[in-house]
Amino acid sequence: SFKSNLEVSVYKHLLQAGFKPKYEEETFTLIDNFTPTVPFYGRIGKDKNLVADMRKIRSVKYTPDFIIETTGKKVFIEVKGFENDVVYLKKKLFRRWLENNPIEGIKYYYFEIFTISHLKEALSIIL
Repeated sequence: SFKSNLEVSVYKHLLQAGFKPKYEEETFTLIDNFTPTVPFYGRIGKDKNLVADMRKIRSVKYTPDFIIETTGKKVFIEVKGFENDVVYLKKKLFRRWLENNPIEGIKYYYFEIFTISHLKEALSIIL
């Protein structure tokens, strides 16, 4: 089940282009979780007083909408509808992850798709 009509259209176009797209099947850990040692003082919940917060910090993860693999290429496609304020940070962190985790013989591509026209441009680059 897709989250938007644009994702459905992208999926159909990828199939028509001869690809076997994977939808939200691979998740990447961009920042590992950790237990802090430096005290952080802030408000927790409804408490108005400063409280030392030493709770474990959860990891930051990213799941691309689509991944397609061809000979020598691994393509990540993010279908963009509404953008929230976290998108920009995760995009930078994922791009950094791609730079730091090369696979020998594989070239990475990363596309943000806002329209079917963008997808058609991306397909011409991939092919």
